[in-house]
Amino acid sequence: MTNNFQRIRLALLGVCAGVVLPLLASAQSGGSPAVDAAVNANKTARTAQSQFDQLDDQTRALLERYRATVWQAQQLRVYAEQVEPLLATQDAERTALQNQAREAEGTAKDILPLMLRMVGSLDQFVALDLPFLQGERRDRIDSLKKLMADPATPLAEKYRRILEAYRIEADYGRTFGAERMQLALSGAQKVVDILHVGRVALLYVTPDGADTGYWDVEAKQWHSLSGSYRAAIREGLRIARETAAPEILALPVPAAKAAASASQARLDQLDRGLPPAAESERLALIERGGWSLLHASLDALISNAQAAAPANAQGIDDLLRQIRESAQSSAHIDAEREQRFLKNKADQQAQLAQAEAELRGAQAKADGIRARYESGSKELAALKQQSTGQAGDVAQIYAAVRETAAEYKGIANDSYLTAQYPQRLQLLDRLAAPDSTPSERDLEDFWFTLQQEMSENGRVVRFEANVIGADGQPRKTQVTRVGTFIAFADGKYLLAQGGNLLLPERQTQNTSLARGFDQEGHDWRAIALDPTRGNLLALEAQRPLLMDRIRQGGIVGYVIILLGLVGVALAAFQLWYLTRVGTRMNVQLRNIEAPSNDNPLGRVLSCLRDDSLGQDPEVLETRLSEAVLREVPKIERFQPFLRMIVAAGPLLGLLGTVTGMIITFQVITEVGAGDPKVMAGGISQAMIATVLGLLIAIPILFINSVLTARSRMLVQILDEQSAGLLARRLEQGNAR
Repeated sequence: MTNNFQRIRLALLGVCAGVVLPLLASAQSGGSPAVDAAVNANKTARTAQSQFDQLDDQTRALLERYRATVWQAQQLRVYAEQVEPLLATQDAERTALQNQAREAEGTAKDILPLMLRMVGSLDQFVALDLPFLQGERRDRIDSLKKLMADPATPLAEKYRRILEAYRIEADYGRTFGAERMQLALSGAQKVVDILHVGRVALLYVTPDGADTGYWDVEAKQWHSLSGSYRAAIREGLRIARETAAPEILALPVPAAKAAASASQARLDQLDRGLPPAAESERLALIERGGWSLLHASLDALISNAQAAAPANAQGIDDLLRQIRESAQSSAHIDAEREQRFLKNKADQQAQLAQAEAELRGAQAKADGIRARYESGSKELAALKQQSTGQAGDVAQIYAAVRETAAEYKGIANDSYLTAQYPQRLQLLDRLAAPDSTPSERDLEDFWFTLQQEMSENGRVVRFEANVIGADGQPRKTQVTRVGTFIAFADGKYLLAQGGNLLLPERQTQNTSLARGFDQEGHDWRAIALDPTRGNLLALEAQRPLLMDRIRQGGIVGYVIILLGLVGVALAAFQLWYLTRVGTRMNVQLRNIEAPSNDNPLGRVLSCLRDDSLGQDPEVLETRLSEAVLREVPKIERFQPFLRMIVAAGPLLGLLGTVTGMIITFQVITEVGAGDPKVMAGGISQAMIATVLGLLIAIPILFINSVLTARSRMLVQILDEQSAGLLARRLEQGNAR
């Protein structure tokens, strides 16, 4: 617009100049009308310029108003687009809160009968269970019954105490326990120590170890047991009393049975963890309603931002380029709109009026949405406050369920029982969620899951399950589960991790017990049981082998082993040599008059065979001493070298220890001392080198002592016999 005005202005000035210059030329020749014409032309140009400037200012003001109106209308439309999804979220949250209020009211009415049923079921279970800790368990049941009859105790506290009782009973089935009690055995009362292996077996042993036995569940009486299990039962008692570290024990358990199919439909329903469609929709609605309004706002803003953001960006530079192009495109669109506004001068007022009308419409829509949003927010706040006030004990019950489910989920995740019922984790995941609001059915399913845990951890069953092999591939096979302590398939022990069964890296236990466990004709048989429910089995599978230990010793360890092997080989050879020489010398002693050259004594005696009887005694003594000294090096060989190995072994071990500690401190300097595993390499080298040094020094020290004693005995025989031979020669010479 401004450029057009400039061009018009220049054209007018040119016209004026074309008119004025000739007039001035003629005025100079003496004509005054030319001057008047020039003055009039200048006035006309100034008037036109003033009109053009006024028109430019009016157009610019209209353009600014148009721009402001369009921008405000755009902002109001964006605001309305962002707030409208929040209204739908408010409606969903309002519906969810109303449903929660109704469910809380229903749960409050139904929870008391459910708790009474749970206490009654627990009472019957204790009566039918193995007879261990009967006084303690009966007292707990009686305490729960009194608590249920107490009107002053809050409902949530009663439910929490019931869940605690179920948790304690479930722990009985996952641990070893011990107690001392008096039993009627063989017509006499005896004091015995009872070991309950979870709920799998109940074993006893007398204090003197003379009698052992087990509780027969079907016959409801005690039976005697072979004395070969005495040591294992006593060790189990020490583990139960925490006076000994846990270890895998071979204890007798009942024979395995096929997994029971009773109430299988109920189990399948629980395992699937899929409630009806209406229940699923209700849970989904609750989950959606559980989000706060802030989260919903963020979701809406993020969705809008993602819709407006450039797509398919391959990197930061590409994204920056797309953003720049998007901004340039928006500016180009605005410029085109303004150009249309300027070109259509006749319609500028109409376009401005239309933009202002759109602005008023957007403003009215935004005001309406804002009013609905503020009203909904107030209503939601009131519903939340009302829900919080109505929940009361129900909210605390939900909290107790979430806490117990989270704790039980951690136990069930690595339980052998979960491999048989893998889908029960779905229920625990749902109940352990921070915003979960369990329904009446959820509470009943949770009760059933706790009862199932207590019942199944006392059974020895066979079932079909997938076992993950060393190659990582699952394979369907028959698995035998002994309570929650061990499981095995095809004669190999299994580990339970994340609800799956898998073979350990290697079998460290005697697999013959597992292979022979399913043989027919035996009601009770021994099997390896892990008191830690598979943890010891996993740790032993990861324990380094002998060659792994040797490699941990490093170069110093290899040097120590080489010296040890050389020392043992030389010591063994010399011991064999001295044994053979001693045997031949004993034979020579029985035939002293006929010396033989196959032994040192015979060679010493033969040195005077050709000498005359009248020879000088000193010469004879010298020749005998020379013969003895000639035999001594062979008899005492390798002993100095072995003594050197005995001294060098611990020193080399100390060198390995210092080297390992240097490595450890270097690791601490690089990564810190927060994780002990990163320091294990250096510490292992230090300890292994020390052990290797002592392992070669101690045996070689004893072997060298034996060699020294043996060689001294042989040398003493040579000295005695040489002295005797010299005495006889002197006597014979004196007799002549």
